Amino acid sequence: MTSILKKAKVSGAVAAALAAGLAAQPALAVNHSDDGLGEVVMIPYYTARNGYDTYVSIVNTSPDYVIAVKIRMRERDNTRDARDFNIFLSPNDVWAAVITMNAQGVPVIQTPDNTCTDPALPAGQATVAGLTGVTFTSSAYDGSAESIWPADGGSTGIERTYDGHIEIIEMGASLATNPIASLAVHNPATGVPNCDALRAALPPSTYSDAIAEFGEPINVMKGSAYLLNMGAGIGATIPVDTLANFANEDDILALPSDPEPNLRSVDPQITQRIAEIGGVSTLVQDDFTTNAEQADAISSLFMATSVLNEYAVGGGNNVLNDWVITFPTKNFYVDTLEQPAAPVPPFENVFQPDGLSCESVTYNYFDREERAVTPTTGTDFSPRPEGQPGASICQETNLLVFGQSSALAGADIVAAGNAYAVPRNAGFDSGWMRLTFTGAPATNIGISGTNFTYYGLPVTGFGIKTYQSGVAAANYGVAQEHAYSRSVMANP
Repeated sequence: MTSILKKAKVSGAVAAALAAGLAAQPALAVNHSDDGLGEVVMIPYYTARNGYDTYVSIVNTSPDYVIAVKIRMRERDNTRDARDFNIFLSPNDVWAAVITMNAQGVPVIQTPDNTCTDPALPAGQATVAGLTGVTFTSSAYDGSAESIWPADGGSTGIERTYDGHIEIIEMGASLATNPIASLAVHNPATGVPNCDALRAALPPSTYSDAIAEFGEPINVMKGSAYLLNMGAGIGATIPVDTLANFANEDDILALPSDPEPNLRSVDPQITQRIAEIGGVSTLVQDDFTTNAEQADAISSLFMATSVLNEYAVGGGNNVLNDWVITFPTKNFYVDTLEQPAAPVPPFENVFQPDGLSCESVTYNYFDREERAVTPTTGTDFSPRPEGQPGASICQETNLLVFGQSSALAGADIVAAGNAYAVPRNAGFDSGWMRLTFTGAPATNIGISGTNFTYYGLPVTGFGIKTYQSGVAAANYGVAQEHAYSRSVMANP
């Protein structure tokens, strides 16, 4: 089992107490992996706009098992599917792909790899000869697949898929010598697996056979991603979140068209982390089995009251700086397909007919010499959504922009749809900022398990700075992981 205990530096006495507590707890609980291996990889951002491509790779580090993996691209506004499919990685295999924009202005994910996918990726949709790929779609939100995905009331344009985030979920593992799994193993002479035979063995009528062969997932998956703008000479690695012990059952292998598994599929609904409670590092192990909203277990691992990071803009290198703020489970709480009556805490608003689901925030920032600014009440991000008082961010994947132009979305941040300019006082061109979630459900209700209550919102992301000297060869990008303030309280 991958434990989160290595993530915290604790005293010997506290460590002993935690170890004693752990021994009394269930052996398997979903947690943030501290060794980079797990069963779920969450990539907080992808983009195919403003000259950027997003490169994604998935590694099966097992020498013995084939793993079945669901990769799901989520659009930025309401986390509806932009595209998803299954991948079967043989022992020691790597699947790599790039999300890019085609000539028709539609994102496409394409790959040079022979690794088996289900369904097969067509060659005709790739932008480069010799690759296979598939274009993104608006059908999950525009009403064209109404019987499965009712229109959500937001924009129906493909622009919603231009950026978003990615879920990668391992669905099961099978010894490479087993009948179905062996078809995914690459021929040692040609480097090509028997993908047609594998897909033929996986029609809906016999998927139960594959489920029987593929046992519960194992913590062997590694994922990574990076952004590259070749025209500008800018690249940056995207920090990813890896979860271990996500599914401890052997029946989550699903058809490519199935909306499951998703982040509700954790089993058992038990979590584990280290948190400071009363100033003491404490093993927080919690049970969400009886919660009405099954996403609460994963949400609890990402709950934060504030996001903190550095910023810098301008200067001789024309620095641009964005923060990516992604709420990876928000759709379960606000999408009217999931919650038709009202939003579920900790979120404030359901996804509205105007295509927004806004969360109230405040922010304060510092320069590099300790000077501080706390904007007055009513200070807004720009553009402010109509009817929203004060600062709000309204998508599931958001960009906070510190300069006159966005590092990721370009100069026209209004057209970007999910980018917000952060007002700053003159002279505050570099320093750090704290973004705090102030909605009543986030601050007063949060999410509760059997043992603890978690305040704030489930959030992830990173900051990115781009440095552009005017010579492409001297341009570069830097990504900085966010820090977080968290509030976890023991239940009475």
